[in-house]
Amino acid sequence: MVSTRPTNRPLLTYTLLIANGAMFALATLMGGSENPQVLLRFGAQFGPLIAAGEYWRLFTAMFMHSGVMHIAFNGFGLLIFGSMVEQSFGHFRFFIIYILAGLAGGVSSYIFNPVSIGVGASGAIFGVIGALAAYFFMQRKTFGQAARNNLAGIGLLVAINIAIGLSTPGIDNWAHMGGLIAGFSLGLAFSPSYHLSRSVFGYSILKNTPASLIIRWWVVPLIALILAAGISLANVRWMENPLTKMARAERLYQQGSVHAAYEELSPVVALNLRIGAAHLLMGKIYIQQGDYLNARNEFGSAVRYSRGETRQEAAALLVRVRREHSLR
Repeated sequence: MVSTRPTNRPLLTYTLLIANGAMFALATLMGGSENPQVLLRFGAQFGPLIAAGEYWRLFTAMFMHSGVMHIAFNGFGLLIFGSMVEQSFGHFRFFIIYILAGLAGGVSSYIFNPVSIGVGASGAIFGVIGALAAYFFMQRKTFGQAARNNLAGIGLLVAINIAIGLSTPGIDNWAHMGGLIAGFSLGLAFSPSYHLSRSVFGYSILKNTPASLIIRWWVVPLIALILAAGISLANVRWMENPLTKMARAERLYQQGSVHAAYEELSPVVALNLRIGAAHLLMGKIYIQQGDYLNARNEFGSAVRYSRGETRQEAAALLVRVRREHSLR
């Protein structure tokens, strides 16, 4: 039986590897790939910010990684499985599988795991693995035992990864499962069809019959609609989350709508959740309103309840308010 894999090189896989590596290097240079503030600045997924309207994070998070081991593991998976899928499905279909599976992983995480900072290409890579499983599933009659062996191997690999994800803190299994399901569905639709044509000197000649692929493209808008519905569902569920309200207040403040930002943020501060960033923003709002006494109190709370850059900024503003407005 001759090989059915096209001879074209997986150029898109290499391009994606370079893009992920470049983003990792840039985040490292700008303060560290494991720094939550850096990750958020570069486009990490965070439910409250998405609910506040930053939907682009569902895409950019696919190109961010936290730590050397994270990008090394995902990079190796992309190189191995991405090359196989790109060479089996072609450049364009591989690109659609990768992006839609990555978005599906992001949406799944947004629905079920919204309040953690999420980064990584694992949803897209699980989608690629799912597409490869669909490929061997579709060819199981033509390729025989070889296809069934590959399918069993992929199933074992997925099961091991899910078990690791369930037993290891910080791994987002929802993203993995969302990407896997989307990738498998797209793989079923995009998989080329082969049939045995004839046998020459004991070798089977395979022919590709892709005529039905055009009809099967309906799966792309269907998955897009499912993702849009998932985002809408998560929005309804998390719209009134205190962190979401804080993110909306931050956006309104940056747009100059100080009163609207105050109305959005006041209920969050009243809950006394000890969120330093919320008190910092409220202090800035009070300064805009000319209420320096309340601004001083909010900056003091921000210093008590926060760390890192937020605490440093709050401390600097607290000193400035006390000095410029003679407050003790």
